[in-house]
Amino acid sequence: MDPPSPEPGANAVTGPEASSSAPAGDRPGRCVFVRARVSNALRRLKVQVEPHLARFRAWLSPARGIWLVVLALSAPALLIAGIRLLLPVFAWVSALPRFGLVAWSVVGLVGTTVALFQLRALRAPRDADRAAPKKPLPLPVLIALVIGAVSVAVVLIIALAWWAMGARVPATPDEFTVGHLNAISIRAFAIVAGLGATALLVINYRRQLTTEAESRRGELKLFDERFTNAYTELGNENQAVRLGAVHALANLADDAPKDREDLVQTVIDVLCAYIRMPYAPAPEKPGEGESPASWTRYHELKQEFEPTREVRHTILRIIGSHLREETRWRGKNYDFSQAVFDGGNFAGARFTGGRVNFRGATFAGGHVNLIETRFTDAHVSFIDTRFTGGVVYFSEARFHGGQVEFRRTEFDGANVHFFGADFASGVVSFPGTRFTGGLVDFGDTTDNPARGVVPVGLTEAVSRGTPGVVHLPPEWEDGRGDPLRF
Repeated sequence: MDPPSPEPGANAVTGPEASSSAPAGDRPGRCVFVRARVSNALRRLKVQVEPHLARFRAWLSPARGIWLVVLALSAPALLIAGIRLLLPVFAWVSALPRFGLVAWSVVGLVGTTVALFQLRALRAPRDADRAAPKKPLPLPVLIALVIGAVSVAVVLIIALAWWAMGARVPATPDEFTVGHLNAISIRAFAIVAGLGATALLVINYRRQLTTEAESRRGELKLFDERFTNAYTELGNENQAVRLGAVHALANLADDAPKDREDLVQTVIDVLCAYIRMPYAPAPEKPGEGESPASWTRYHELKQEFEPTREVRHTILRIIGSHLREETRWRGKNYDFSQAVFDGGNFAGARFTGGRVNFRGATFAGGHVNLIETRFTDAHVSFIDTRFTGGVVYFSEARFHGGQVEFRRTEFDGANVHFFGADFASGVVSFPGTRFTGGLVDFGDTTDNPARGVVPVGLTEAVSRGTPGVVHLPPEWEDGRGDPLRF
């Protein structure tokens, strides 16, 4: 007969004694529980930190690393020396009779000015949309305004300094000496000379603005002329002319004015529009015993097809090469919707922002190379995309930020490889995807399987698809992934 259990509160053991008196068999269970809690904490930490680390790695380059080291070494030295130099100056200034009032006046003036400018800046875009372009002030009016502002500022500074230092204003004209008058005369001439120099600076500044405006107009006019010529030649029937137009447009985007990113986007839009044009893959070669007419038609279609394919592949190669380097092409929008791909090289590209749209596109053949591509902060859409033929490589790709959607995508006939790819939590999703044919390999048969967190909706789509099409790593079979692997 079992002994009766003690009543609640009777001879209860709590605290450390309870832990020490617990059966030894319960300790492994507690260890497993603690490890699970730590694992979950590390998983949440990784999900939060990994996108920031990915952005930092994408931003950091060898040159930036060197300058960061220089900054880390020089900033403390500057801070220490600056403090030692400024302390005596601050002590002298703070000893002035009215230092407190002057300091608070300066703080109030600076705060008011900054607040007014910020309010004006926030209101400016809305007002600018309604207002007509304003003409610049006439030069004499501008000079008069600047001289008046400088004169008022000089008078206020002198009066403020005189008052702050506690200087006494002479009570009667008898207190003025000849030395005082000479000093006033000298300073008056200096002020007049300073105002003249101010007027000269205004004139030179206005002239510089005019010169820059004329140079900018000339630069934009040259851009428009080059763009029109290249855009026209892109529709030429001669393949060599079209290839030259593609390279001319790419160089034009690189040479666009520094503050006109919209011109770079315009060139990219034109190149992507060429890729979206109706396009049929390579004609099917006639079989043995076909009629001579079939072979003649095949050669005609091949002669029409090959030049077009070369131009298309050149455009994709240029886009990929610009996205591999730190160029102005990064962070832009690329619209490949409804396009047909039978090859292309995006290996090593960095999609660091903007939108990349493959919606409704078809990967019908050839080799599309996305090896070691980095997706950070970009929105990449494969919605309603079809992979019907050829080979597409996402090997060693890094999905560390932004959003990559394979929504309602159909894999039917193409070989798509994701082995070695790294998936951060919540970046990639496969909702409504259909796996009906071909091969989608996440690396279960290689030494370099995909890693990270299982993309959203992948396991559900695999369970609904045709068996044997998708190959998942063993640790992904239950949807867990490897959340602790960095």
